[in-house]
Amino acid sequence: HLEIVLKPDVRDWKDKAKLFIKPLKLPEKFRAELDITFYIPCYYKNGNVKKIDTANLLKVTQDTICEKLGFDDCHIWRNRLEKVDSTEGKVMGELRIYELETTTQ
Repeated sequence: HLEIVLKPDVRDWKDKAKLFIKPLKLPEKFRAELDITFYIPCYYKNGNVKKIDTANLLKVTQDTICEKLGFDDCHIWRNRLEKVDSTEGKVMGELRIYELETTTQ
């Protein structure tokens, strides 16, 4: 059994980020696409590129959005990740929802 525990600063970030996520009424059946842009410093002062684990950043952000909106991330069929060299330290995202046909039997 593997237990993953988030660092306190990550938990704090998730709690604060949820305040900026607008509520959304989701259809019964859907798939989603998520575009995320991180505005973060990407270079050291000497000009070398910083090693930034963008996959982890994406996962934490995706989990935060899904937790706030109340759906499992298995509904996300496409992710787009971008990082922009910036000192703003912000995250912008767009979630697109596509309703699927429901069938009754």
